[in-house]
Amino acid sequence: MESDQLYVGFGFFSSIFRGSNIVAKGTKLSSKANVTSINQSRLLSSADPIQNRKMGRRGDTIFSCGDIELGCTEIDPGKDQTKGIRDSMLKMPIVLRDMLLSTTFAPSLLHKSHVIGYGIFGGSVSLLDADIPAGFVTRIRRTEPLTFPNNDGDFVTKLVPLLNLACIGRTMIETTLQFINNTIRPISLSTGKSHWCLPPNFVPSNTQSQSQKRQRTDEGSLTGSAV
Repeated sequence: MESDQLYVGFGFFSSIFRGSNIVAKGTKLSSKANVTSINQSRLLSSADPIQNRKMGRRGDTIFSCGDIELGCTEIDPGKDQTKGIRDSMLKMPIVLRDMLLSTTFAPSLLHKSHVIGYGIFGGSVSLLDADIPAGFVTRIRRTEPLTFPNNDGDFVTKLVPLLNLACIGRTMIETTLQFINNTIRPISLSTGKSHWCLPPNFVPSNTQSQSQKRQRTDEGSLTGSAV
């Protein structure tokens, strides 16, 4: 673990799954779903040598049931802000998308499945929810960071929202696991490719700045034409 103290402090995000079919595995494991996605183009060839198998992106904790991965956790002590942003805002969404692709093996699961991720950065935590609301567009929503209690006075007021967040995460992936267990896996031919493709999706983080930039461009074009 990158920070044992943080992992112990936020350990209830993993221990809440005790007694369920979901197991929280730690010690920096690679996501099997991400490994499968990365090595899809790795095929036998009579002309070119086969490529070495690539490792997937690692997470501090992987939530899984058997071979089904339903979520992950990234922990960073907060000393390196660049690494925290790269792990929780860039790497984790890619891993969640690959996990979501592996859980939606049937059309009935496409718009029902959810996978989650916890981004623990310093003394705060955010919940990431990945799903496909319509079509083949992957949506990732993130909660506002919740901070860990700092003293005895705010222990209850800050700990209760954290416990509520842990319960929400467990409910979401347990519901997804129930949908998966009640769905018969279809028989399909092995073509070496996924059943469908989830294209990368990007959402502008600041639409106001884009509209202002567009307005300045329009005003400049009007001024140029008037001259």
